[in-house]
Amino acid sequence: MNGKQIGGIVCCVVALVLFAAGVISIINRPGPGLTDSSGLGISRAVGALLPGTIALIVGVWLLGTKKT
Repeated sequence: MNGKQIGGIVCCVVALVLFAAGVISIINRPGPGLTDSSGLGISRAVGALLPGTIALIVGVWLLGTKKT
């Protein structure tokens, strides 16, 4: 395993932790629901899950790069 693959695995693990934290944040904090007509619930959910999504994309990209 080279450094990029190890970094990719680490990014994927961090993404799982960030997704769990985002879901917990959405469930436990009071605020507008996902079906709120103002759109605040959806934007809050997107903001909570976006860091995990970015970390997952970086991890998959690092795992998919060819060994040079």
